[in-house]
Amino acid sequence: MKLFKSLNVYICSLLIASIGAFSISNANVIKASDVNDCKFDFDSVDFCEKKYLELYNKILKENKFNFYNDKYIDSFKYNGNFYFFVIELSKNKVYALPVSVTSLKSIKNVDFENNNNVLCLSGNINQFQNSYRKSKVCYQYENGNFKLKSTKLLDRGSAKNKNTDIKEIILPTSSDYFTKCSKMNSISKCEKLSSIENHVYMLNDVKSMSPEIVGIFNNQKIKNLNLDGVKFLPNIGGSQYLIGEKYQDTDNGSNTFFYLLKIKPNVDVKNIGGFYSIDKNFNLFYKDESGKNKNFKLD
Repeated sequence: MKLFKSLNVYICSLLIASIGAFSISNANVIKASDVNDCKFDFDSVDFCEKKYLELYNKILKENKFNFYNDKYIDSFKYNGNFYFFVIELSKNKVYALPVSVTSLKSIKNVDFENNNNVLCLSGNINQFQNSYRKSKVCYQYENGNFKLKSTKLLDRGSAKNKNTDIKEIILPTSSDYFTKCSKMNSISKCEKLSSIENHVYMLNDVKSMSPEIVGIFNNQKIKNLNLDGVKFLPNIGGSQYLIGEKYQDTDNGSNTFFYLLKIKPNVDVKNIGGFYSIDKNFNLFYKDESGKNKNFKLD
């Protein structure tokens, strides 16, 4: 009888131990549900793909941190771009930085330390509505969020050289360029085409191009708009135009409002609403505040 009781106790102990081991094993595995965002807008990368989950778990198993207390930063390459993520080792959670990085020559172009929460990337930084060309972009990480901290152009050549390097949008074009492109091409291809044909500059980057640009954007007509980005149109004789973009988040999603900016020979601003198109002859089509179709020729 004593032997039977002892056997029962032994079996129960084994069961409890195995259940405990199973729970611990499961607790130390990163699953797709532990990744904050598997995908983000207008990019085909999937942070929850099997091979990336295997990468996260390999890092988790090694249990070594390299960033901000108990966290680990790493990256992988997809379609020629680099994608970065932070693993919170104590929580078994993965947080994806919603940007792609091109022209990143080596890991030395990534700066971060284990005693602060700032991550800096150098190269061409691309994301939905925002892109930074040949820039150093820094993000502050806090509780799974990446907040833009600073941007700085890497090329510090003469103002003349910088201005000749400006990407002008290719006509014809429209504000729904990306939507039209993605109906016929992959997201990654549209991202590359957009960077060439429909490039958006963040306002801080534009101001760094030359003292002349700084003076223009300090004009109250433009300054009061609090723009987020601009696109350069091809020059028309002695005139130069830009499309200004202002992004606004609402309960129903994100909206973009557009402004036509004339910066040469004089400064002028026109509200062109939430949609526009420009044909190859510089005819601008838009809707006014009442929704009425309008058009005129840029000259």
